[in-house]
Amino acid sequence: MTTESESLKLKSLHKVLESQDTAPLRYLVTTRSGAMNSEQRSVIWPKLLGLDSWNPPPPLPHLKHEDHEQITKDIERSFVFYPKTNPDEMLRLRQRLDNLINETLCAYPGLNYYQGYHDVASIAVLIFDDVMAYKFMTKLTLMYLRDHMLPDIESTVRELKLIPELLSLVDPKLHALIGSIEPLYALSSMISLFAHDIADFNGLCLVWDFILAQNSAVSAYYIYVAVLVFYKDDILNDLDDLLGKSFTSDDTLTEETELNLSDRDLIHVTLNNWISHNLKCSHLFEILKNAMRYMSDFPHETLQTTKGLSRYSMLRASSLDPELILLHTSEQKRYLKRSRVSKALVSHHKTLSLVIKCSIGIGVAGLVLKYSLGSSGFRPRHLGVVHAASRCISSAQGFFETVFNGFAE
Repeated sequence: MTTESESLKLKSLHKVLESQDTAPLRYLVTTRSGAMNSEQRSVIWPKLLGLDSWNPPPPLPHLKHEDHEQITKDIERSFVFYPKTNPDEMLRLRQRLDNLINETLCAYPGLNYYQGYHDVASIAVLIFDDVMAYKFMTKLTLMYLRDHMLPDIESTVRELKLIPELLSLVDPKLHALIGSIEPLYALSSMISLFAHDIADFNGLCLVWDFILAQNSAVSAYYIYVAVLVFYKDDILNDLDDLLGKSFTSDDTLTEETELNLSDRDLIHVTLNNWISHNLKCSHLFEILKNAMRYMSDFPHETLQTTKGLSRYSMLRASSLDPELILLHTSEQKRYLKRSRVSKALVSHHKTLSLVIKCSIGIGVAGLVLKYSLGSSGFRPRHLGVVHAASRCISSAQGFFETVFNGFAE
């Protein structure tokens, strides 16, 4: 972007910021260079999130979250790639990050900390002062991250299935190869809004410009699919080399593509590391524009994965009422309990089947033994052996009947 273009865009941004209508602002930040720089973002992001009317609970500075020990460990690993600063400033940034995370989580007791949340909060620390960072993180958390902060990861795993479903619509041939791979390879990117995997600060902020402009948490999933499709040829070339198979030929990318366990593991590792190792910031604008097009062509409300999500999910419920966290948690606990009972019943039926088969086998063996002994003219001295064998069979049958009755109860 030329200096003249930058100057013109800055003037345009300043003009639309004066308006109460955010639609022109949302459009401008999705044009090349996004919101331009950190100074502009400190004003634009609150506008996009509607922080003027947002009133979170007052922060509790001296209260520590129950996961503070893990939070402390993660904070010690924060600000690795940016900013480049002196040790004293780094210590100050990490203290601010510690305060921000604890204050945000303690404001909503239903939230659970997860590794990667500190990557998100670190961006807020670098863009805003402490007061605005708290307002920003509380709303961002409820709007974009709360499903990842339930007691179990189950809801996040279900939402990740948006990726293969979207991929099947956007690029069926690529989906034929990687669609059957569990999309856990995208976990770190989705729960951190790419903050864990994009090491370039300006590039990451550009991605956030687009995410916040869409006003929906689901935008991150479309961006991830756009990354996969944009780098499709490079991904297939890498898999050719790793697996010793030709995936670059259209003939091999069919719905019948079969992968063994080793193949699946290598594909997972390749995809898991793709953004952190291969994404180029010079490609981001095109990727983000593609993602916006996918959102228009394939609205998430029409996807089967979305329809199967909880009605309390951040991808379905527009309300930011913290009560939704508790309702979602209760629903998740019921779902997990039903899943455990269902698995137990399957195991129970398999065990019963084994017991019945063993009982029948022993019974048949007993009949065969008695018949054989009876038809072969046994003398009295053999009766002790016969009686002993019969007692063993009866004991075994009794044992299996006891086991069977125990399971039946």
